[in-house]
Amino acid sequence: MMMKNDVNSVVLHHLAAVVLIVQPKNTIMAVGRTNVGGAVAHPQGADAHIAQQSYTRDNNKMKSCESNTAAFLTLAEIAAWQIPQEKPGVIVAALPALQRSGVWKVRQIEELWDSILRRFPIGAFIISPPNGALNQQNFKLQSDQDDLPEPTHLLLDGQQRATGIALGFYDLWGYDIKEAKSVLWLDLAEAPKNREVEFVFRVVTQAHPWGYKRSEPDDTLSANQVRTALQAFRAVNQFEGLRPERFALQKTWPWDAEASVPMAMLIDAVKRNPGDSAAARAAAWKRIKTLPMYADNPAFQTEVDGGQVVRNSQKEIEKQCQNVRKAFELTDSTLYHRLDFVLQRLQELLAHNGGYQVPVLSLDLGNAAYSLCNVEEETTSDALTPDDAAKKDAIELLFVRVNSAGTPLAGEELTYSLLKAAWPDAAKFIDGLDHKPAQASRIAMLCVRLVLARRQLHTSQDKKLSMPPVQGVNEFRRLVRDQNPQHPTFSDDLKSFIKDSANALLTATWQFLVDSKKSYTLLPVIAVELAQKSPDVYLLLLCWADRLMEKNITPAQINETAYRRTLGFLTALAWFAPDKSKACSAIWSELQEKMDNENLIQYFNNTRFQNACRLDKHFNLCMIPLPSVKELNLACSRGVTGQRGCRNTISSVDSSIWKEWNWYTSFTDLLVREGDIKAKWAKQLAPEDGAPDLAESTLQVARRFLDTLYDSHSILLYAQRDWLRKWYPDFDPSQPEYMEDKNRPWDYDHIHPQNLLRSDAGNSRRNIPQVIWDWHGSIGNLRAWPLEANRADSDISPTLKLKSVNADDKRYSVNNGHEKRNASFVQENAEWEHWQNSVPMSDDGKYIEDKRYLALAKYHDNRKDLIKAIVARFVSLYRVWYDELRIGDLQ
Repeated sequence: MMMKNDVNSVVLHHLAAVVLIVQPKNTIMAVGRTNVGGAVAHPQGADAHIAQQSYTRDNNKMKSCESNTAAFLTLAEIAAWQIPQEKPGVIVAALPALQRSGVWKVRQIEELWDSILRRFPIGAFIISPPNGALNQQNFKLQSDQDDLPEPTHLLLDGQQRATGIALGFYDLWGYDIKEAKSVLWLDLAEAPKNREVEFVFRVVTQAHPWGYKRSEPDDTLSANQVRTALQAFRAVNQFEGLRPERFALQKTWPWDAEASVPMAMLIDAVKRNPGDSAAARAAAWKRIKTLPMYADNPAFQTEVDGGQVVRNSQKEIEKQCQNVRKAFELTDSTLYHRLDFVLQRLQELLAHNGGYQVPVLSLDLGNAAYSLCNVEEETTSDALTPDDAAKKDAIELLFVRVNSAGTPLAGEELTYSLLKAAWPDAAKFIDGLDHKPAQASRIAMLCVRLVLARRQLHTSQDKKLSMPPVQGVNEFRRLVRDQNPQHPTFSDDLKSFIKDSANALLTATWQFLVDSKKSYTLLPVIAVELAQKSPDVYLLLLCWADRLMEKNITPAQINETAYRRTLGFLTALAWFAPDKSKACSAIWSELQEKMDNENLIQYFNNTRFQNACRLDKHFNLCMIPLPSVKELNLACSRGVTGQRGCRNTISSVDSSIWKEWNWYTSFTDLLVREGDIKAKWAKQLAPEDGAPDLAESTLQVARRFLDTLYDSHSILLYAQRDWLRKWYPDFDPSQPEYMEDKNRPWDYDHIHPQNLLRSDAGNSRRNIPQVIWDWHGSIGNLRAWPLEANRADSDISPTLKLKSVNADDKRYSVNNGHEKRNASFVQENAEWEHWQNSVPMSDDGKYIEDKRYLALAKYHDNRKDLIKAIVARFVSLYRVWYDELRIGDLQ
């Protein structure tokens, strides 16, 4: 009888067999020892090359896949799984619904193709025969309209590598793909010395149509690089007025590059001219010359920044075009020889009789699954026959185990995969939701926890209830199989909720958060952040909204004060709670109690906020009490900007603050220095059972508060919400390609440039007081600004930055200095005056008098005004959130 661990043994045994296969001649096999999960092997050095040996392909490949044996597939056959224009082989794998969506990063895709071109092994794929109990989902490059062949197998492991391979064949120009999300290029120049690759592949995405850094593909381009790229794209494509997110990837190219060509064009040329590299070169060059970068007389905007950006754009286009031309035409150039090598290597890799082949291990789990069922400690659900349950359990177990390597699958992703294995239609319903503020796996777990919360309403409430936690794998298995005696109908309850209630609830919740008809609601990006980074807070909101819907209460019935206060309560928890789970749990039980409509509407009130702020029984901080704007302003006055009777502030050139400043002792501790303020905070922190003297604790909490506020991008975005809504009305941050913060369409720009704190060599300038360094890095000196309009002003003064407008600014409806300051959240009062005086300018107002001025005491007035401007804006940013969302009502 096969025990539980034997399935894993089968996998390891056969992967080992793949490693030990003796290769016949004339084949480049992508074999070698690999993790079970198939992580890309990327060894360095000459010994890692796989020798070319002869091999006659097995015409009965399918027969070898009917049992636990290995077969081999070409790159084109793997690409055909999701690209209908490619000719499929006898094995066509589909993606089971239990798989997660693509998660590979740009670097991983680029290094995968470097491995392939160098004939390194990339690990075996694992497939299994079709299973009627498992639904399927699209690959990343596959669309619903694609006419793909009927699958012969399910892909259990290798999705990310399969998609990476397919990306190389993804010919946007030949296939006329309208809405491509990504495309692969190859930079023919030598690799940067800091990268352990021989070939520099470049991924361009919809979120970054200009690509990523050549030397560090995990990093995005600088704002200045983006601006020059955008000028070039608009000029050669006549894109004037079109936003970057609207660009078709057929019209862009990697900007930080030397000699880039589309990989798909090279592959297509080689496929059409097998064995003839010269013909392939000519065919590829004929197509490449039609790309936009080779357009005649591009229409550049010569008025932009006095033409400097235009000159940089023209220079970069000319460089790349000349280098690519060398690669195709100049026979004695290094680039020509590198391209020659690439074409010859592709001829070898794509050869019909042999070529580069990837091992595919097919596992038929029928017998193993049934014996596995007999040794499970937990019985299967009555809804499944023993055979069905066993087979499903085996596939589920194998999937979990093979995904323990490669890109790790854990937590919510793993639980969601188990849900899709138990209920194949789960993905269809979740993907069909109108509003998804997070990845599908997070939405699924929120649904699971909400169903458990609904169950609490129907149980005895003799004891305090806890918020349903994120379920572990074993507990979720018990739940979904209805084996938990506390919730014996969980499976049906979850299905019913997701099918019948989830869409209405999530839509109502989303609308409550982002309703654009109300001036005080959140930006979509902040609402998404709430679900992504604070799932416990979002669950609290969902449960409250679910109870409102149960009582037929609509948002229109919630008065404006309660509406604002609720948003304030939720954002305070999300942004200022060190332990969000405990803070939410502190008020959870009351939400599950019976209450009338008005009490439910007023649920997020000051009493519950106080409960969330209490230390837990072990005196751990759950939620930071929030100071009033007056208290924050008073601390800034006493510790930094100066007021009557205050010493050691920036008001005096001889003050010790310029030499002895400390963020904590000079400033943050002053927030709770007064006896009455300290007593108020101590009272808010005191546990229900009382506590010893909390005076020292208030100091630590004050420090925690100001450290959090210091770089709170959420507070900043909320203050600029009106303009961000205006600039990006269609930006949908819930889409997977925009989930990462680096994929937002704006940049974070320092109003007073960082360059003035550094020498010409880029090093930190000496003798600049620490007080300037500390405040300079805060949100008081930061603004969100359109990526293409951010000029990366290395040394321009705030006066010029906030007064002058250019064509890029006007594209975003910023037409004059007043609108620019308003969009930057710079107040037209004393604050603007401080910004104007923060840099010593020449008599004509065009140049900075001395770029070293921050280190020189003789420029005391300018240094003082800089700090005053930043501090005033720092307080103003907090004030907008505090006042708009009625934070004071919670104190």
